[in-house]
Amino acid sequence: IDIMSITSGNTMFDCDDLGPNSLTVSISDINGNTSSCTSIVTVSDFEAPVIFNVPGTSTTVYDCANIPDTLGYNVFATDNCDDMDITYTYNVQTTQSGTDTDCSFYNYSLTRIWEASDASGNMTTASEVILIEDNNTPDFATSIPDTIFALADLLNCSATVPLFITSTDYSDS
Repeated sequence: IDIMSITSGNTMFDCDDLGPNSLTVSISDINGNTSSCTSIVTVSDFEAPVIFNVPGTSTTVYDCANIPDTLGYNVFATDNCDDMDITYTYNVQTTQSGTDTDCSFYNYSLTRIWEASDASGNMTTASEVILIEDNNTPDFATSIPDTIFALADLLNCSATVPLFITSTDYSDS
């Protein structure tokens, strides 16, 4: 068989061709006889977006009053197929208890989670973990007298000291 020519349609596929694509291949011989066949080439995107500029887990323990915000992080994601169709979500999870009398109300971790999804449904997440501790010492709101006098109970050899103190603490007033 003497083959004169082989022709085909598009043989290079990329993200612009996501989904099913028809590919026709034709062959002809020196006598002008031709034959063709058509197949379907399906282009799929299985690669998730990549998120940049998320700080990760902090090695610094922050005080309750100095939790860093997200300003200046410039978090963004890129995708192998289409940066314009990335969907972003952001949420926060915490181990902080709901009761301000619990120690874990003032000593807890805060996790910020960024999620990016592309048009093909591929998803990736990146998170930042921040450790928070109440390191503020309480301050006396009233002064304590240098000397306090109390009358002793002669039968019990004890005395009640009249002392009224108020204090403040930034975190847990």
